[in-house]
Amino acid sequence: MRVPVDFRFLSGWGRSVELVGDFPDWKYPVTMPEVSPGHYACTLHLLPGIYRYKFRVDGREWVLDPHAPVVDWLEGAANGLCFVDGIAKPVWFAPDRRHVVQTLDGRFRLHAEVRGHNPLPTYVQLHTGKGTVHHIPLQLQRHGADHTFLHADHVLPAPAKSLTFDGIHRVPLPPVRPALGAPPAWLHHAVFYAIFVDRWRRGAASPPDPRASPRTTLSTPDTFYGGDLDGITESLDGIRALGVDAVVLTPIHPSQSPHRYDGVDLLATDARLGGDAALERLLDRAHALGLKVVLDAAITHVHAEHPAFQDVLARQEKSPFAAWFQLKRFPVLRGDGSTYAHYYNNAQLPWLNLRPGPAREHVITAMERLVRMGADGLRLDAMNDAPDDFWAELRARVRALRDDVLLLGEVVSDNPARLAQECGVDTATDFGHKDACVTFFARSQTRAEDFRALLERLEHRMGPADPCFRLLFLDNHDTPRFMTLAANHDRVRVALAWLLLRPEPVWLTYGVELGMFGGRLVGDLDDAWPERLPMPPDSQPTQTSALLQHLTALRRHEPALRSDVLRYVHAQDRLLVVDRGSAPHLLRIIINAGEHAVDILPFLPPGSTPVTQVHGAAVAGRTPPWSVQVLRLPG
Repeated sequence: MRVPVDFRFLSGWGRSVELVGDFPDWKYPVTMPEVSPGHYACTLHLLPGIYRYKFRVDGREWVLDPHAPVVDWLEGAANGLCFVDGIAKPVWFAPDRRHVVQTLDGRFRLHAEVRGHNPLPTYVQLHTGKGTVHHIPLQLQRHGADHTFLHADHVLPAPAKSLTFDGIHRVPLPPVRPALGAPPAWLHHAVFYAIFVDRWRRGAASPPDPRASPRTTLSTPDTFYGGDLDGITESLDGIRALGVDAVVLTPIHPSQSPHRYDGVDLLATDARLGGDAALERLLDRAHALGLKVVLDAAITHVHAEHPAFQDVLARQEKSPFAAWFQLKRFPVLRGDGSTYAHYYNNAQLPWLNLRPGPAREHVITAMERLVRMGADGLRLDAMNDAPDDFWAELRARVRALRDDVLLLGEVVSDNPARLAQECGVDTATDFGHKDACVTFFARSQTRAEDFRALLERLEHRMGPADPCFRLLFLDNHDTPRFMTLAANHDRVRVALAWLLLRPEPVWLTYGVELGMFGGRLVGDLDDAWPERLPMPPDSQPTQTSALLQHLTALRRHEPALRSDVLRYVHAQDRLLVVDRGSAPHLLRIIINAGEHAVDILPFLPPGSTPVTQVHGAAVAGRTPPWSVQVLRLPG
């Protein structure tokens, strides 16, 4: 049930004021009209939850709401919090997926926070109907100076209808919805290798691409290098040798650009990439090697050259394709954003109307076609740009064809939890973890204790989700390469070890095994083109590729690394110690992310034995700079 929430802001008259926050994402500002001189207001209809927000004035000045009941600090930024049918301070909780999950098998899981040094609730009362009350103990997850994180995990005989914290705060809980189905079994602990198709190599027998530039040319939005699907097929043995489980390809539809996120025919495979025949060869070879293939579903918008949009331009309101797009008025004029909705600052990319109708049916049919051809998964691009029920229908349709098809969500915001139940995403990109790795490993801007605290807060606020829901990565095709930011191979290798020794699925960007970096340092998501360099025509094994092979082998065969259990043991300065697994299969991972050798004797229990190391073994109880030690602990 959505609840109307009023937002008010007082300032000078005649200004531009926007409300920006988790509604559902910071990319989508809400204009606040000036309802009277200097008084700006808007009303949003929100589901139960806790939302961060700020006001943006004149497009540049960020202002906190002075009337916000709580101000939250995360990563050094202050934001107001809006509580919708939740509990405000000192206990933070809302009956949304980010805080509570109830499943049909009776499992109840809850995440809550207590601000500052307030008394901690010790239990919750769950009301299951007919006067039955269950007292469920709250477990302390982390106790900090500003927040304490609490959680509960219990099996009930019947779903709870409401809960009470310590007999004080009572909130209703939404009814349990049918589960959308478990993620494919192959997702757990999977390692993905992501390929920008044009930036790969061209097949040995493929005809030349007349658009292709020399591979020494600077990468720009208009630079083609001519990679194709047969070039990938011919490289699959080497990719598989890295120990990865799946390849993820950028879009393969006919397009105006090298990245192909602006398709002109979603029902075809680009002939310049080899067409359907080349795609079938790739799928057959990958499956023969035991590799999964995930294809990109860039389906929220198309290029203005798409035949449907061209028909609208030619026939206007008489076009049978007028309902395909989010039109504002007639006549529709190409490049005139006042006549149709389009992708952010690019009027050449009209947004499709993905509410129930012909465009929705068209794109779902296009994705069903890829699954029928043998695709093992779909990467759902720009998920916030389409209605939630669209993604839910897409999932239902492709899962009806194959029950092990993966739905991988590109979610730039730090609240992907809502997409799990509402949209059926199996795993979502965790940009918060990526940013934390950049500051700790690449730039040395945070200490180990800060890195740990930030990760624990981000993971707690993700909600009680399966670990495989968070897809971890250091970079992707939209961001600067981690190597560019780190400027040091040892930093990259230690960060890769951190990823691959964790339980979550991992995304590796093509060329990481070669230590690839870009032409210059960039920070904007949409301005990373110098980072998108082509793969060298012939690459030799490197220290990093050998490390990847070793770590992925450990990940597959070590029982402790097949577990979902990770425990922080120590975090101070630049030393981080975690344990993986449960008795009798226990590993200790000691990471020195600093420039000096560190004493680790206190973390070497009697009977522990070395398993592997990155950048040198420990000597006399000291581990070298930028190193990782993996030990087997006695059961």
